[in-house]
Amino acid sequence: MTACATPTIRLTPSFAPGDERSYLLEASATTTIDIAGTTRQQRTRLRARSTVRILATTAEGTTMRLTLAPTTLELDGRGITLPGEQVAELLVASDGTIERITSVGGVSADIVGTDLQDLAPLLGTAMPVVPVEVGDRWTTTIEPPEGEQLAPGTQSGRVSALRVVQGFDTAIVSLATRRPLSRERTIGEQTVQLIGVETSSSEIAFAFREGFPVRISTIAEGNFDVGSGGVSAGTVRIVTDTEIVLEGSASR
Repeated sequence: MTACATPTIRLTPSFAPGDERSYLLEASATTTIDIAGTTRQQRTRLRARSTVRILATTAEGTTMRLTLAPTTLELDGRGITLPGEQVAELLVASDGTIERITSVGGVSADIVGTDLQDLAPLLGTAMPVVPVEVGDRWTTTIEPPEGEQLAPGTQSGRVSALRVVQGFDTAIVSLATRRPLSRERTIGEQTVQLIGVETSSSEIAFAFREGFPVRISTIAEGNFDVGSGGVSAGTVRIVTDTEIVLEGSASR
């Protein structure tokens, strides 16, 4: 018996003006704060709908609008008042790289220890521009946001399998990411600057025939020093678990 060769596929995002896709998002975070010898912990859980709408495609790239609309928010197991929508416009290169993020309205980043700038790369992660097979690997450099004096990060990717996920032929892409981060957070009643490093592992089920992700699961851990803001020196550890699933795909 002759084994079938592994097919080659392309992980090329497909962008057509007017396209709109909605994803259901669930994110939980455990934040451990240690300041002046006092340790406290809080747990948050967010459920939301994230909508991607393609606005225009030009030689410079594709402009898309990403909207995050919370539907449920819990703090330490108790429901709290929902924040408003968070909206950003992004310029995405042909390989999926986020070239520029222009935020046009937002909710507090404190709700799950992450914000839309963190979610955007999940829907616009750079993929190889050449055909790939199961087992192929690659490494890319993640440049810091414009204006931030941070070292570049790194991301290692691998095509781990081909699988039908919710009715789509998908490539399962495994990603390991390490990136320096600078974030503002509210601790008590004061805003502080957190500076540190986040490591994460993600699994993306990418519908390679249609050109978009069907499901994205990410576990991340960030360890930060409290840099400024009038609070005594300390550390903050944020562990997040995020899943994004294409809405309505289960019935396809």
